[in-house]
Amino acid sequence: MISGSGNTSNGGEEWNNLYYQNLGLGTPETVQARVVQRLGEFKYYLENAERRMSRKSYTFTFRVHSAKGSLEPGNADERRGPFEADFLSFDPEGKDPLPEESIKANKNEVSFEENRVARTIFAHFKGQVIPFTLKVRSAVLSDIEPQDVREDEEEDALDFLSEANDLQSGKDRIKILRNLVRRESKLIVDKIPANGSFTVRYNTYTLNRQRQAIEDLAISPLKHHLPLINLVRQERDFTWGDLRPIANPKQWFVLTNENLDGTGEQRDFVQKALGTPDFAFLEGPPGSGKTTALLELIAQVIGKDGRVLMVASTHVAVDNVLERLITTMVETPSGKTNLKEACGIIPLRIGDEDNVSDLVKPFCLGNFPETERQRILKGLSSVISRKEQTPSQERLYHTLHDDPAEGRRQIETLLLSTANLICGTTLGILRAPIIKGAGHTSEALFDYVILDEASKTTFQEFLVPALYGRRWILSGDVRQLSPYVDQTPIEENLRSARTFFEHGEEDREICCAAYLASRYSRPKGSALLLRVTDEEVEECAHLARLQVEGLNRARQAEKLDPTGIIVATVPEPPRTDVDKCNLLASNLIVTKQSLLREIEPYLPPDIQCDDRSLRDLFSQEYSRRMGGFGAHPHKSQSWENEICWRIGRMHELKNIPDKRQALHQEIMMLVPYFERDGVEAKKPRNEIVIDDIETIRRIALPSVLELLQQGFETRRMVRGADQIALYSGLPANVLALRHTLLSCQHRMDPDISLLPREYVYEGQALNDAGGRDGMKEKRAWEYDRYGSRCIWMDIRPSRKGVCSERTWFNLKEVAAMKEEFERFIEWAKNHPNLGDDDGLWSVAFLSFYNGQTRQIMESLESFSHRRGIYSGFEMPTSHVKVDICTVDRFQGHEADVVFLSFVRPKWKGVGFLNNRNRLNVAATRARYQLVMFGDLKNFEASEESFLKALATESAKGPIYYGKR
Repeated sequence: MISGSGNTSNGGEEWNNLYYQNLGLGTPETVQARVVQRLGEFKYYLENAERRMSRKSYTFTFRVHSAKGSLEPGNADERRGPFEADFLSFDPEGKDPLPEESIKANKNEVSFEENRVARTIFAHFKGQVIPFTLKVRSAVLSDIEPQDVREDEEEDALDFLSEANDLQSGKDRIKILRNLVRRESKLIVDKIPANGSFTVRYNTYTLNRQRQAIEDLAISPLKHHLPLINLVRQERDFTWGDLRPIANPKQWFVLTNENLDGTGEQRDFVQKALGTPDFAFLEGPPGSGKTTALLELIAQVIGKDGRVLMVASTHVAVDNVLERLITTMVETPSGKTNLKEACGIIPLRIGDEDNVSDLVKPFCLGNFPETERQRILKGLSSVISRKEQTPSQERLYHTLHDDPAEGRRQIETLLLSTANLICGTTLGILRAPIIKGAGHTSEALFDYVILDEASKTTFQEFLVPALYGRRWILSGDVRQLSPYVDQTPIEENLRSARTFFEHGEEDREICCAAYLASRYSRPKGSALLLRVTDEEVEECAHLARLQVEGLNRARQAEKLDPTGIIVATVPEPPRTDVDKCNLLASNLIVTKQSLLREIEPYLPPDIQCDDRSLRDLFSQEYSRRMGGFGAHPHKSQSWENEICWRIGRMHELKNIPDKRQALHQEIMMLVPYFERDGVEAKKPRNEIVIDDIETIRRIALPSVLELLQQGFETRRMVRGADQIALYSGLPANVLALRHTLLSCQHRMDPDISLLPREYVYEGQALNDAGGRDGMKEKRAWEYDRYGSRCIWMDIRPSRKGVCSERTWFNLKEVAAMKEEFERFIEWAKNHPNLGDDDGLWSVAFLSFYNGQTRQIMESLESFSHRRGIYSGFEMPTSHVKVDICTVDRFQGHEADVVFLSFVRPKWKGVGFLNNRNRLNVAATRARYQLVMFGDLKNFEASEESFLKALATESAKGPIYYGKR
């Protein structure tokens, strides 16, 4: 746990208590002890993950898109240069010459495209052929894909790669020159990795900084941190400060039309945020105007000489706010100008330029001084041309014009001290000079810390920027996706759950085997535990029987049927027919590995194992028996993975109690019920492990918005004055004063908003601004292919066209989406989008699966003229721009037309598509038209009411694909 709690006679702890004494609390020692204890859970979780994950790595494959470099002679004595040759070729015979455009002799450089990258180039000198070796200066790697990871971990691996600075290929360290993984699925590197793959080691920097933030708050809190400290204090020990909403500001900058639906709610939020002593919460469905309300708040705060730190978990969310500052025009006494200029906002974007949108790039730390130099020069030129300049203005003009480097240096110094809006990701802002140079300052650096997309940010992630502010604004929607959770830290913490000590690996294996052997496991089958010695077999069988007895007692207490597990100990091959029949009838077998081949004929034919185990441990005859019985090998899962995916799904299935309860019961069947000799504990082992699992759930899964608005259910939850906000949510009266719900939506045609309004927001939000008629008029267009703006295309795929081996795709749905897209672009060619500066209609191809998005990319190559993995393209002559993306990645984006693929056929069930939050994101991206593609028979019987409604209550498309 975090050091610093306990007896205050220790000199170091007296020093620590000075921080708590400065908070003005009555009993600082008591408060410190409790805060340290409660935050200690977070610290331990992060520290444990950091220590264990420093050894983790991801491997990726790639295709060399292009490369350029110099040519060096293979023979050190060769004095002639390659560009002195008559010509260069890929082959020694000279039949395959290098194209002229690939040769840049003036730069001593050759370049290659696609598959023409060669390690050796041949120079032809009047009959003599000299080999030259390519020394790569830079290479573009494309089609980058993680290997040997679950599909649900692919995005996490790519996120990790997008933050990397170097790669490993064998013993070679390769420097990343530009990281374009998230924008174009490309890397620009200084060498080409060997063997078509590279490795990236897990970077624990994120975990380290989150742990440091927890420690800073627990051990050395500053006076402006008191509201953050109060989040982990019991309600009976203090009183939340009063919130007095500010009366109408002197001027509204953005929220000027009070007659527009939703403006009153947005103004209400701004007034609460300006008057809060600590927190304010802005909640709203898609398209409700959250960003607009945040713009107004930023303008008001900076108008009062305040300073704002604006953060989000994703670069896209950060740039969205900055782009709106630049493009939103407002009236001023001197005419119309953008909001940034009108309010004197000096923004500074922290982050790599490759991760930043083009519109925001000028405000990045490396570019902003030059951007401002040009802006100031333009203004001074205008003044000088009118001969209205002062002597100081003229001196400044000459400094900036005649000595650009000195001008940039002076502006940079000025900007760093005057920038009043610092923007970046929750971790990226640590690179801001004002934060890097602050140290442990006693004063808050920012008047407000605004966290956008707070529903996707965990508490420990929020805390990193939160420590630098004195008030905190959380904006988001708990009915959209929760934080994107890296499963690896969860699994590492599960592995080190209490009671799993010296024999942890063996104990977890016994727990898994007992569950797999039970009649409730999925898939059903028998389990096998192999040991080396007779003593190990006896001990393992004894513990397995204790586990089964504990499971049966627990199920009996819940009035549930017993597990049906029959344990067989096999110290030697069975001799009698009775022994052979008993072995065959058992479903949890413990034996020595050396006996396996001898007892194999008498084993049940449904032993659960993976392909490798089946190949290495069993004969081909047993494999045939297994197939004849209808059993198949499956991927082995560790105990921690079995727990991890279940707690994740439980968090997703809050709206399906039966499914959630079933997962909870499975977890109860995976925890240990046996005790090892000599181990004493104050409570049963299964309860200790369950406590640890619930602690991990509370730390890793919910967003900070969910924690503070709703709380997070755990077995340890208490009531009334004993509650703490971080576990149970803010008290209802406190939250009501600080919370604003935006109930109107300004994005979707009413046909699209109807079902999510009813099934997700229960009529409380996503109401059409201006009423149904008003939104219909706003989204009027002439494309009349569909009878409704929300359409379901019934697709019945063949079994050959669906894959679920490693990833999911559905070729019938891909073909249907392509056909619908072709029809749309035929119309769009003659109907440009008058609401877009470039006349383009935005079309998004979305799916819940990476495999399907890759199939969509391949099917659209004739339109995109790109190969491999890409995220989008434009067709200016057809007035269309296209995005291809997973649903999870598209949160925070929108498009005029959305083609949404559900992929899964009837015989494969619905999988994770019964996650209401994920469905909500998918169904609320479209402005004009939503077209869904899926097997109606699969989804019309779903237990998730919203999924069922999308399938059954949406209008049916004019055609269907596949056999009926």
